[in-house]
Amino acid sequence: MTPFVDIHTHTVSTENTIIAIVNAEIGTDDALHLSYPFSVGVHPWKVGECELDYALDAIKQITTNSYIKAIGEVGLDKAQGAAFEVQLLWFQKQIELSEQLHLPLIIHCVRSYSEVAALRKQSGSKQPWILHGFSGNIQTAQMLLRMGCKLSFGGNLFHFNSRAGEVLQQVDLSQVFLETDVSSYTIAEVYAQAAAVLNMELEPLKERIYQNYCEVFCS
Repeated sequence: MTPFVDIHTHTVSTENTIIAIVNAEIGTDDALHLSYPFSVGVHPWKVGECELDYALDAIKQITTNSYIKAIGEVGLDKAQGAAFEVQLLWFQKQIELSEQLHLPLIIHCVRSYSEVAALRKQSGSKQPWILHGFSGNIQTAQMLLRMGCKLSFGGNLFHFNSRAGEVLQQVDLSQVFLETDVSSYTIAEVYAQAAAVLNMELEPLKERIYQNYCEVFCS
């Protein structure tokens, strides 16, 4: 049976029908010894809580753990967090780290899609960038997809005033992931909602997203 893939979550799953990439944090998790798929990075809300060089060295050390799948979640947030110029510096350094370590980025982005797109172009990054909890419009989605980014949808698919469902219907599913993040929904519920939005059967959706996972994380 094809597993569910939860590309970004803060909850460890014990079910063998789920592949989940769990967000780990420097200083709060013993990430060197985690024995399940995880990502690690400095969230834009937390940049500046320690020295940048210390954080980068800590991430490098953690990446010796073979269970690491991505750098993240990292990114930009104009709604909260440190000064935007500080966020930009930390994000740029973690982009460089992603390239050095050949690991994808899981990106937190709030009101900053144009800046993320500009950094994608300026950095010449070759690693996949996954914008988790995508909430932009279709024009933004298409711009990011053309630049080699991927989009992940989750709890926002259940919100009647969200553009997520409309965007999901119009983008190429080969560039899509699903997630739970911190929502109360299970990944099975997110998949069911996505299948309903797309008017497709659940199993083909599971197969498509599992293939996406393999292409990004198993090559």
